[in-house]
Amino acid sequence: MIKDIFDSFKDNLRERTTNPFLGTFVIVWVIKNWKLVYSLFYFDKDFTLEKRLNYISSYFKEDTFGENLV
Repeated sequence: MIKDIFDSFKDNLRERTTNPFLGTFVIVWVIKNWKLVYSLFYFDKDFTLEKRLNYISSYFKEDTFGENLV
């Protein structure tokens, strides 16, 4: 039973990741929000977790999800 659930989850994940619309959407979102993605993965000694979280929250205050989606 657990194996069936795992196989179903794996098949569903494979089907969704091979969807060309989803792949294109993710690529365009990353290109549009490259500053946010860069700040998430850029590890600097002076850029602490608190500063990173403040940057992310201010980023989404300026650009709401709906505006970003369009």
